[in-house]
Amino acid sequence: MSIHTALLGDVVSIKGGGTPSKSQPAFYTGNIPWVTPKDMKFWDIITAQDKITDEAVRSSATNVIPENAILIVNRSGILKHTLPVGINRLPVAINQDIKALICGPLVEPDYLARIIKAAESIILGWVRATTADNFPIDKLRELEIPLPSFEEQKRIAAILDQADSLLRLRQRASDRLSSLAQAIFYEMFGFQSEWPEKWPKEKLGNLCKVVRGSSPRPQGDTRFFGGRVPRLMIADITRDGMLVTPRIDSLTDAGALRSRPMRAGSVVMAVSGAVGLPAILQLDACIHDGFVGFQELDERIDAIFLYQFLNLQRAQNKSKGTGAIWVNLTTDQVKDFDVPVPANEHQVEFRRRLDKVGYLDAINRKGDESTNTLFHSLQARAFRGEL
Repeated sequence: MSIHTALLGDVVSIKGGGTPSKSQPAFYTGNIPWVTPKDMKFWDIITAQDKITDEAVRSSATNVIPENAILIVNRSGILKHTLPVGINRLPVAINQDIKALICGPLVEPDYLARIIKAAESIILGWVRATTADNFPIDKLRELEIPLPSFEEQKRIAAILDQADSLLRLRQRASDRLSSLAQAIFYEMFGFQSEWPEKWPKEKLGNLCKVVRGSSPRPQGDTRFFGGRVPRLMIADITRDGMLVTPRIDSLTDAGALRSRPMRAGSVVMAVSGAVGLPAILQLDACIHDGFVGFQELDERIDAIFLYQFLNLQRAQNKSKGTGAIWVNLTTDQVKDFDVPVPANEHQVEFRRRLDKVGYLDAINRKGDESTNTLFHSLQARAFRGEL
């Protein structure tokens, strides 16, 4: 059966936005949500951090977008990794980094938003690496999309909404398990204000050998990249959490000699990018220069305890970094972290209790991977007109 298709530009009108003058503070005292990329973290856009006045709209290039348009970020550094898409459920204004797709009578907004998100890899392939990464709107207009009947569009959107809801439920479960681990830590060891009185403290550099990661150069050289040795990336940690298995990048044996090998069970921490984010390696792997690793842990400190402490202290540790735009922690700064050192038997009991949480988290993450795979499969089928 043939699938009816249409060019995106034939079924929507596209509007851009702008920024009211920052020299007019009164412009930012109104009731109209003014959406920028920082507000595009949710599927349903119902508010914005900034709100502007009618006069701000009249005096600038921004536009008030009617409800149930598809908002898409088309200029931002975030386009290196993902394509933010959402639907405004009330009228909003937008800035110049966002385009609004206002649906005509042939297309249902929730369906079209899902189809655009399903085309994420195609659209990100158009991104031009300029001062502010962006993609041409004319290319978006030319995107060919499946266009079944209106009722069929609503059916497909409902299926994808249900799958997305399941993904969000699993994420909430992961968040609660993470909160449970933090609660156990505070129950056993107290809050930060109590540590100086309850436990002795030590500089992290005196509890282990702190080593900086290293990267072969040039990047992508086939002599060094694409071999059998796993190489840890930030996305591995954000995907796996505490117990991380590198899957994204790898090195050859020659590349590993120019990097920093770490043994399975080692605690590592990002010092650029996701500054302060720790993890524990599940297998032998190399770390690049955006990480530090902790080797030869003193018998006074347990790896699980150290991970949880670093995770709880992430915001505070990040604040010690340098750089106005790209924050980095130096190896010396990490060595200077103060770490409480509870009695060994307390740390062993903490590990025992956390093992139970970790078991539940592993089950949930395995289910999350299956659900994520199913969701992306459904999206791909919807974009091919097969759902």
